[in-house]
Parts: sequence; structure tokens; C-alpha cells
Amino acid sequence: MRSLILLCLGILLNVANTASAWAGEGKGVEGTRETVLDTITTGLDTDDMLDSDPPALRVQWIQWDSGFRGTDLRVEDRIVALNGKRFKKLSSAERQRTGPHSIGDSSESQYWSAQKAKDGAKVTLTVLRRAASGQGVEEKEIEGKLLADRLYSTAKARRTLGPGGPEELSNDGFDGAWAYWYDKQIESWTLVLDGGWSSWTGHKFNSRSALAAHLEHKARVDFLVSHYPGPFANSVKADWTAVLHSLEGRSYKIAAKDLKYRGLGEKQSEAIAKAGVDARTAFSKKLESKIIELPNVDPIRGDRRKVAGKVVVLPTIGPSNWVSEAGHCYLSAHSGQRWYFLDCNDPETRRMFEAEQRYQVLVKPRISERFDVIGRIGKDPKLVVVDGQGTLGLSIVPLGVTIGDQMFVDLTVVDDGASAFAGESEMDKMQAKAPAKDASPDEVLQAFFAALKAGDQTLWKKLFASWWAENWRDQGVIYNGYYERHMDEEWIRARRLILDAVYDVRVIYQSEVHPVLTGKEFTKAPKIDEVTLEVDHIGKFGKEYRAYMDVNVHRVWKLQRRNGGAWRIADEQGL
Repeated sequence: MRSLILLCLGILLNVANTASAWAGEGKGVEGTRETVLDTITTGLDTDDMLDSDPPALRVQWIQWDSGFRGTDLRVEDRIVALNGKRFKKLSSAERQRTGPHSIGDSSESQYWSAQKAKDGAKVTLTVLRRAASGQGVEEKEIEGKLLADRLYSTAKARRTLGPGGPEELSNDGFDGAWAYWYDKQIESWTLVLDGGWSSWTGHKFNSRSALAAHLEHKARVDFLVSHYPGPFANSVKADWTAVLHSLEGRSYKIAAKDLKYRGLGEKQSEAIAKAGVDARTAFSKKLESKIIELPNVDPIRGDRRKVAGKVVVLPTIGPSNWVSEAGHCYLSAHSGQRWYFLDCNDPETRRMFEAEQRYQVLVKPRISERFDVIGRIGKDPKLVVVDGQGTLGLSIVPLGVTIGDQMFVDLTVVDDGASAFAGESEMDKMQAKAPAKDASPDEVLQAFFAALKAGDQTLWKKLFASWWAENWRDQGVIYNGYYERHMDEEWIRARRLILDAVYDVRVIYQSEVHPVLTGKEFTKAPKIDEVTLEVDHIGKFGKEYRAYMDVNVHRVWKLQRRNGGAWRIADEQGL
């Protein structure tokens, strides 16, 4: 975008205070004319964070010709002072006036003009960034230069992006003009480098898809460097490489012992599957005298008394055999012209679904939605709308069911309102180690992920905060001292991920502790402290283990403690 703005400036401005010179010859351009404008800037793009504590301007991009190129300034740094003078929170009226807070926005040159700043003048920025230790922040002073905006053009008065080219409106056989392509790259590169991984900017992306898309531009970047050598091409190459390294993700070494939890889950599921086969065989033998072939009985005109109470083995019921009628659920099966329906609200069917969910919680989160039902024919027929048509069929009460060839449930055996799946009582319940009461936020989160790997849902649930606390400053406080979190579905989703795409999770950063509630907000208000942690989710790509990001994982985690007690997870997320 900046290159297009400067193009308009070159056309519209009567440049009275400019200097012109011929730059050295580029490989693809015969010579470049440099026009120095009277607009002075830092060459930074920033985002206003002046309402934060402390007031700051976040660096979103460092332009290729900025006087801060080559310094230690980084994208995501928060500028908190200019030449030693700290920023302050400003009123709306103050924001209208040009001031130090205009660094990196469209009014910046007006401020430097008022200061009578010169091209090449030195300035010092005080910035905050994450500490190298991985905890809290560190403050740095970085010196750079103010530079005048410059326009570049060929001997034929064609605008170029930098000294030596390329011409802004040419494309050298690639899709899109160079100026348009470069502006689009800055837009996408900013999203990656400026909080793309942490998602605190509200942007969440798939790092592996973004990496594949990024690599598609390698040929154009290489062409730029080889055909238009110079500071512009060098900066583009450096930026492209920085984004590449970010999208590739941090590299990790994972030992076999770290993946042992995956093998234990597989052994458990194999044992349950074998127990299910044996249990179904015994169950079928016990009922063999009552089992009949699927009857060819008309549900209305036929003599249902002859088949009511008999036992049948239904055809496999798959995902396409679910029927929803006015919010009421049925499982359907049919043979020829005859239909059979299981009511999802029947107690036996509910116990079947509950056993399936327990299997997903305790054994393996993925289970094939195929039901092989042994059931008893009911007395009354069912009229159910299937594919828009009223369909008559016999009602079936499930007695036993095999689900996805992975488990079997005898629904005739009920203990405390539940029917166990075969092998459930003999399962080895894996347990993770609970963190100490004075464990650090890092240790609590690591114990949380260890419980997920071990399949220890009890400990996993205990590590969530039993309260809810938010403080929106200007909008007030929300506090619920007894907050119940319903996380069964999130547990299953998280277990699927940790046994599939996610091989490990590592904490990489912890913020400073800050108060959410000080204890003075209302009568008997508690003191709530909060800390933010960031983690790497590690996937396997080829033979490498690398950090990655996508919409299924949560990189940023909030932990809170109440009245100085144990740290607990305040987010409703599982992985």
C-alpha cells in the first residue's frame, strides 16, 4: 500500500524541496533516478495501543527503506517512549493533535515537520518485548534514523520500487504488477509476524497451509534478487526468509518415551475390541432360541402378535440411517420394503449412547458410527417421516449392540443406571500426577496436558478454575464464585487431537502476573490474579517434529488463582 501511496505523491505533489540524483545501474534497469521528498518518517507501521498499560504503539511492519532497518527493532515490539519521553493515555481531543503517538501512522510526517527534523536525524525508541528467558518482558532502547521518503524512477520516468528496480507496473512474466504483489506480500507477512501465532490480534491461521502458499512466491523473490540487486531486493529476501522460518515452526526432538501414551491407548482399544467380539458371541448364543429372521410383517395389517417380543439382528445402521423428526431422533434400518426404528429416547438406546461416550472418554476418542443391533420387536408400530415421506415400521428395543467393531454393550445388564461396555470393568485406568498446591502456572498446564495424554479425565477436570472472573475496566466486573464447566465434548475433541495430529505440547512463554480483582471491587470480593501462557503444539511433518498452528488448537492460555491459592485454567478449552 505504501508504494501506491508514494506513487500518488509523486504525481500530485509539486516537489519544491527535492534533490535528484542518478543511482547506480541495476541489472534489469539502465539507471534509477532518486527523488527525495520533504516528508520525514521513521518508516514504521504501528498499531495504537495507547489505552493499554503501559500506553504503547505496537510495531506491525518495518518498511524496507526505514532508518530502523538493520537495528534490533522487531515486529511486535511495543514502543513505550520516544527519545526518553514516555507515552501517556490521551483523550480523544489530544489524539486529534499531532504528537509522538503518531509514529507509524499517516500523520507522522506532520509531527516531524513541526519538530523541524532533518533527513538522517537520530531518534531513540524505548520498546518492550518478551524476555529472552520466556517469562515476562524486557525493556530496550533502540536508536535509528529518521529518513525522508524517496521516489525512484527510470531514465524514462517510470516509477520503480527501489534503486535499480523493478518497475512498479511491470510484472516480468509473473502474475500481477510488482507494486501490487509487494503490497499483498506485506499484508500477508504482517499477519504472520505480528501475532499470527499467538492469535492475540484476532487472526488465527493454519501455519502449514500458509507455509505452502508462502513457498509459491520463492521463484519471484529469487528472480527479484538476481535481476534487480540492491537494498530493496535484499530487504524483500530477508523478510521472505523471516516469514519462512516462522511458518516452518520451531523444531523439536521427541523421544520414544514421550510418545508411550499413544501405544497404551492402542493396546487398550485392542483389548476392548477383543472383549467385545467374545461378549457378542456369548450374548447371541444365550438368545439364539429367541432370534428369528427379519419378519415380513405389515406394521398395520399384519399380525404383529406373532413377532412381538421376538429377537432380531438388524442390518448395520450407519450415519445415513439417522432420522430427525421435529427434533425427535430415530435410528432406522430396513430390509426390502420393511422398516425398523429405534427411538433415541428409549432408556435402552440412551444407555447405548452413554456407553459409546464413555468409550470415547476412557479408551479412544474416535469410533465409527456403525451400530450392529440385536433387538426385541415391540408391540406397537412406528410412523416416522423418512426423506419427506411418512414411513411405517416395527419398533425395536435394543438388547445388545456392537459399535464400529470397537466395542459391545449388553443393554440388558444395568448397574446404577448404566450399561457397561465389554471389558470396561477390567480396564487399567491410567492416572497422571496432580500438581502440587504451590505449582507454577507452567507446571499446572503441563500436568493438564499430561492428564489428557494419560486419559485421566478426573484430574484434567480438576485443573479448571471453579470460578469465573472478568474485569473489563470500563464496563465492569463479572464474578461467579461457583462456576460449573461442562467439558465432556471438549475432552473428547482434545483426546482425538492428542492421539492424532498433536504429538506434544510445550509451554514457551509466561506473561507477568496481573490482578483481575483486587478484593476491593465489591463486598467480600476475592483477590484474583491472572497470567497468560503461550504453548507450541508439535506435529510430525515428514521425519521432523515441528510446532504448528491451526484452528483446532489453542495457543494462548489464561490461568488464574483465587486469594493466593492454586493456579487453575480459566479458559474453556482442552488443547
